[in-house]
Amino acid sequence: MSAAGQAGGHVRRIQGQEFTPIGGWAGYEIPVHMPIKDAALNETLKGALWTLIIRLHPHETQPSVWFLMDNLHRDDAVLTLSRNARAWMPSQGIGLWPDQPPPRTMTSKDVLDLTWGETPQLPYHRVTRLRAATDVQHTAWTTMFGLGSTVLTLVPGGGQRLLDETREYLKRPIVDEGFQRFPFYFPLLGKKTLINATAEELDGWLGPAQLYLRESEEDNAVLLLTRTAPSILNKALEETGFTVAPRDQPGEDEIL
Repeated sequence: MSAAGQAGGHVRRIQGQEFTPIGGWAGYEIPVHMPIKDAALNETLKGALWTLIIRLHPHETQPSVWFLMDNLHRDDAVLTLSRNARAWMPSQGIGLWPDQPPPRTMTSKDVLDLTWGETPQLPYHRVTRLRAATDVQHTAWTTMFGLGSTVLTLVPGGGQRLLDETREYLKRPIVDEGFQRFPFYFPLLGKKTLINATAEELDGWLGPAQLYLRESEEDNAVLLLTRTAPSILNKALEETGFTVAPRDQPGEDEIL
């Protein structure tokens, strides 16, 4: 992972790679192992990312925050969520991976096929949405960032508009009636999905979203997807202290 912040008097730059989805989007990938154990790196990275977000979308800085619950048991993250529930106002829905089977009800076969000591993997993924005010949403994101489970979106009109406009598209693959009427459905997007998606798929998954920022544990990266031209993203990256590695060269630790 390319680092950022101050270490022994040296500035450590954040280095990542750009990728270009189709359909008017631009992407940036910051390689980092999740969860982030380096507290100084974690603080600097999320501060730099927020600065980048404001630079890219100065008129749409009302974030909506979401947590993938699969691994939120680590580092007492669930307890943090519980302690802040009154202020954060969480609600639960279903997360959908376009490149994985749709959610379904668990069966006895899911348990019987396990080897001794193996923990069953649920055939569905829960996502928590925060319904708090804007400043509280940002606080929640900074509190939970680095655990490998946060997603931040910017949507004109807020997160509810995203859910309303993408609900029917996201539900298309679901055949299990038990998952037809959940409060909401939310897209979980990794790099492979993003770079192989069609314009129609991106519009279906993300609707009116202007930005999608996800800690992608399966990619060992933070993925930023923004509805803007790659040249605009590249300029914003340069202006906020990020660097871009050549496409055939993964980011390396770089301390200046």
